[in-house]
Amino acid sequence: MERYSQNSEQDYILEYFKDRKGKYLDIGAFDGRTLSNTYALLESGWEGVLVEASPTMFTAMQRILHGRNVHLCNACIVTEPVTGMITFYDNDQATATISTAHVSKWEGQTPFRPITVMPVHYQAILSNYGTDFDMVSVDVEGQSAELFLKLLPLLPKVDLWVVEHDNRQGEIREIAQGFSVLYENGENLVLGRK
Repeated sequence: MERYSQNSEQDYILEYFKDRKGKYLDIGAFDGRTLSNTYALLESGWEGVLVEASPTMFTAMQRILHGRNVHLCNACIVTEPVTGMITFYDNDQATATISTAHVSKWEGQTPFRPITVMPVHYQAILSNYGTDFDMVSVDVEGQSAELFLKLLPLLPKVDLWVVEHDNRQGEIREIAQGFSVLYENGENLVLGRK
């Protein structure tokens, strides 16, 4: 099988679920295949909900995943209610973000195009797509840990999380009671229900 995830996340995800089929939520899905923690599940028969903020990458995702068992959502997820529109720093190199700190970190290596977007609160995603997911991947540059901390209590059926930890591994481990760290690298934690 082809490898899609950024590091070895895919190996742990597939081993955890073995031949089980289910439904996943991928927030920060990029193009749905490149650097994906969920594409191998889709190939094995899973259903997916993929959320991507970048209009550029969302268009690519529509093309790549056309005809697949997926629901696609072009939304800029926020963890706190926001009134009005916000600045999103778009690019096609997997570092698009609303975090100015994240832009400062990466602007020497990748170009950003500031655009104005309508923010979508994470609860609106759950209201629209439900909470019945077996696996969730959270990769929203500079905000993943915060979003995970908000989502965890609202998604009690999730058996496996992949979270871009934003260097907040300790806090994530502390709140993720009932989960074991299956794999950790410089970007992500893979958490499986015990």
